[in-house]
Amino acid sequence: MNNARAVPVLMYHHVSPAAGAVTVSQMAMLARDGYTTLGAAALGEYLAGKPVPERSVVLTFDDGYLDNWVHVHPVLARHGFTAVGFLVSAWVNSGPVRPNAANSASPLNLPGHSAAKAAIQAGDTDQAIMHWSEIDAMRQSETFEFHSQTCIRIRARLMRIVAASLALPVLVGIAPAAWWRWSIV
Repeated sequence: MNNARAVPVLMYHHVSPAAGAVTVSQMAMLARDGYTTLGAAALGEYLAGKPVPERSVVLTFDDGYLDNWVHVHPVLARHGFTAVGFLVSAWVNSGPVRPNAANSASPLNLPGHSAAKAAIQAGDTDQAIMHWSEIDAMRQSETFEFHSQTCIRIRARLMRIVAASLALPVLVGIAPAAWWRWSIV
């Protein structure tokens, strides 16, 4: 196995099957070009010096948007890929598994990014965010592994106070101003 010199990490929020957008067709391109997807543990092992295939990539999806279930999950399964999802657990609700592109001729009509953000702000996360049942189905099929992005969104001011009180910038070697800018969620 030729070891990868670098492993790109591709980060997505919303995806679309429409041409010209950030699309699930990018997954088909990665498969066609012979890429292997890595999960979080494999990336960690690579960073510790373990070899990985030369054409390795990490796919990440933030926030747990419903289009990850409707469009991404079926495409990852088709190509034998895995991705890493980072959830905002406070937004996820219980509920039945909804249709997706693999199990329905007419998957859900999803809101665009702005409409999804508005639905979340209004407390109607079911319109924009996956259910726990869908997350579990993706995890069981090994198309996704999930980690917590955050339970609740913390304001930057609170983050600066916590960072200052714990001296985290000193511990990680990053200047305080730079650290809190990178940590804002």
